[in-house]
Amino acid sequence: MTKILVIADDFTGALDTGVQFAVGGARVYVTAAGAEHISNVISTNSLDVLVVDTESRHLPPQLAAERVGALTREAVRLGFTHFYKKTDSALRGNIGAELGAMLESNGDTALAFAPAYPESGRITKNGIHYIDGAQLGDSVFARDPHAPVKHSAVADIINEQTVIKTVVCPADVYGSCGGGVNDRECGSGKGGGSGKGGTGDAGGGKNGGSGKGDGGRGRIGSGGECGRESNSDSGNETVGRREQHSRSIYIYDAESDADLLSLGHYLKTRGLLKSLAGCAGFARVLPEIYEIGGIYTARETAPHSPPPPPGATCEPDSPAPRGLLLVTGSVNPITLKQISKASEYGFQIIGLTPEQKLTPSAKTTGEAVDAALHALRCGGRVILTAAETQADVDLADEYARARGIPESELRNRISDNIGQLAAAILEQRTIGALAVFGGDTLYSIIKQIGAKAISPLRELAPGIVEASIISDSNQPTSLRLITKSGGLGGEDTLAVISRTVG
Repeated sequence: MTKILVIADDFTGALDTGVQFAVGGARVYVTAAGAEHISNVISTNSLDVLVVDTESRHLPPQLAAERVGALTREAVRLGFTHFYKKTDSALRGNIGAELGAMLESNGDTALAFAPAYPESGRITKNGIHYIDGAQLGDSVFARDPHAPVKHSAVADIINEQTVIKTVVCPADVYGSCGGGVNDRECGSGKGGGSGKGGTGDAGGGKNGGSGKGDGGRGRIGSGGECGRESNSDSGNETVGRREQHSRSIYIYDAESDADLLSLGHYLKTRGLLKSLAGCAGFARVLPEIYEIGGIYTARETAPHSPPPPPGATCEPDSPAPRGLLLVTGSVNPITLKQISKASEYGFQIIGLTPEQKLTPSAKTTGEAVDAALHALRCGGRVILTAAETQADVDLADEYARARGIPESELRNRISDNIGQLAAAILEQRTIGALAVFGGDTLYSIIKQIGAKAISPLRELAPGIVEASIISDSNQPTSLRLITKSGGLGGEDTLAVISRTVG
C-alpha cells in the first residue's frame, strides 16, 4: 500500500502541495506536528498522504536537517513507503540540507528533484532555474528580505549545504515517456547530451567543475546515469555504513506540465519513486503516477460577486457568518502588487503601523481589532496587512533600528503580532472566510487559534488553496480558509478570492 509523507518547510507550501493529492481523491492531512507526534496523527486519521510543515525555512541548516531527518526516520518506522520533499518554488530555505537529510534518513540512495512550477512561471533549463523568464539570481527572490537566493543554478544552491553528488538531467532523458509510450521505450531517447541546446556548463566551470559533491557541481548526466535504478534499503543499518558519495541528487529540467508528467512516468518505470522532491508543480502529476487519483486539470470558477454597495443596510449584530478577512504578513513584491488592487474588489485596507507590528500595546492592538470588526460587521472585505508598499517596509526597518530590535527578530515579531491580531478578531466575530498570505503568518494564526491541522479541499488558481481548519476535537470547523504563499499568485489574486467567497 502506498503511504506518502510530504515534508514542507512552511505552512502555505504544505497546503499548496497537499491539495494536489487531495483533488485527486487522496485522503490528505496537513499538520505542523513534530516527529514525536505523527504516530498519534496517523493512528487517529485514515489517510493516504501526510503533509508535515517542519517550520524550518529560516532555521540554521543543521537544525533544519535534524528536523527533517528525525521526521523521516519516524515515518520509516511507521511504515511510510514514499517521501516527497516539498521545496519552495523559488528555492528559498535550506534546500540542500533538507534534501540531504531526507535521503540519508529513508534508506534510499537516489533522489529525483524537479523544482519547476511551469503554471506559475517557474521552469528549469540546463540546470538553471527561471522565474517569469529571468534567471533566479536576477529575480525578485534574490532581494527577498528574509531568505535571498544567491544562485540561479540549482546544483549551486544544493551544494551550499550538502556534499551529496548532484547531477543535472536534461529533459530529453525522459522526453519519450507517458502518452501511451510503453515501458520498454520510455526514456530511450537521446539522453546524455547537453539538453535543449545547453553547453554542459550549468553551475559554472567546465562540466560544472569545482562543486563540493563527488562528481562536481551541475554536471550534465547521461541518459543511463539519470535513469539508474535506485539501490534502496529497507533499513538504516546498511545505509549508516555507506560512504556519502554513494548517494545522488538528480536535478531534472522541466519547462511544462507535460514535461513533469513525462518525468513522473519515467521515474516510475525505473523504480525511482521512493524519494522525490519539488514544489506543487511536480506534486500535481503524482496522484496519477502513484495511482491514488487522477491529474487535476480543471478548476471550479464562480461568477464575480460585487462588494456590498456603500451605505448598504445590514444587521451588525447578526450571528450569521459574514465578511472576508484577508491577513498578510508578506512583504514580497508579488503580494504588495496584488493588494494594490484592493479597492477594485471592495476591500478596505488596514495597514499596521510599525508600533502595531513590532512593539504593540493593548491600546494599539485594540485600535486595529476595532477597525477590522467595524468593517466586517456588514459583510465587508478587509485586508489586515503588514505593508502596502516598500516604503512601509522601510519605515518598519527604521523603527526597529531606532529601538535596537535585531533584524533577525523582525520576521518572527511581525508574524506573531499579526497572528495575535487575527486571533482576537476571530474570537470576537464569526466571519464568512479567512484568507492568509504568507506561510509565517498562517502558522502564527493557526497556532494562536489552537487549530490541530488543516484539510486542503481544492486549488482555486496556482498556489491559491481553499481548505478547512481541523479543531482540537479532530473535526472540520465552519470557517472557510484560503491560503497563498507570499511569492505566488497573479495580479488577479484578489479577483479569484472574491469570486470564491462571494
